[in-house]
Amino acid sequence: SQSITAQFAPAFPLTVTGSADGIVTSIPSGIICGEGGPCTKSYPSGTSVTLTAAPKTNFGIVFTGWSGDACAGSLDLNCAVDMTSPKSVTAGFATGRTLTVRINRIGRVTSDPPGMDCVSNFAGCTAAFADGTVITLTAAGVDGSTFRQLSAVSILTDIPASFIAFARLSNLRK
Repeated sequence: SQSITAQFAPAFPLTVTGSADGIVTSIPSGIICGEGGPCTKSYPSGTSVTLTAAPKTNFGIVFTGWSGDACAGSLDLNCAVDMTSPKSVTAGFATGRTLTVRINRIGRVTSDPPGMDCVSNFAGCTAAFADGTVITLTAAGVDGSTFRQLSAVSILTDIPASFIAFARLSNLRK
């Protein structure tokens, strides 16, 4: 006679809330959440689940960040959730505007809140921000360049869907 012993690892639920403005998917599969959710899938203890937010950009929607038990405050479209207990995560989406920055020499422009990080790209770097977001752009020279001028906008509300900010840097060395 033979006996078989089975050991079962506990599984924990991951609850994701999205909205009609975007979709959240997971790897490993199991979560495809849009239209408000919430969506729930249980994963074995110790599983690392990567959630990916996909805003409906063709409708002017931007991702505004994660909240809940993992990745709270992050603006990264991907969120890694370690399933060591039940977890709940919300993906935020909102109507947004696109900000484009062009740098005409060697330099870098970043934004607060995060989203823009443009390094010496005359073709332009683009970031999307929710309507009404107050944005501070910071320009800095790189490799001996010094910052001379930044033209930008501070509040993205009553502007066209795409606004261009120019950073002018010069190669003035001390």
